[in-house]
Amino acid sequence: MVKFTASKDDSIIVGLGIEEGNVERLREGRPIMVKLKDMGFAEPIEIMIFYGKTEADLVALVQPYLGNDTVIQDERGGERG
Repeated sequence: MVKFTASKDDSIIVGLGIEEGNVERLREGRPIMVKLKDMGFAEPIEIMIFYGKTEADLVALVQPYLGNDTVIQDERGGERG
């Protein structure tokens, strides 16, 4: 995986490039976690990269990580908690 940060105009770009080994990992149902603090950000925020064939697969995969304050947004802009 290649990770980078850059500034453009008035925003920050966080880039995450995945290679074939990462894709295989995702297909096996093993999410990739990236700690933004390791990339120089002050906040303890993690980005989760995950894969599923359907939205239902995606929701099932992240179920263990969800809490009472979780909001899920689907591709159509819908939200569910």
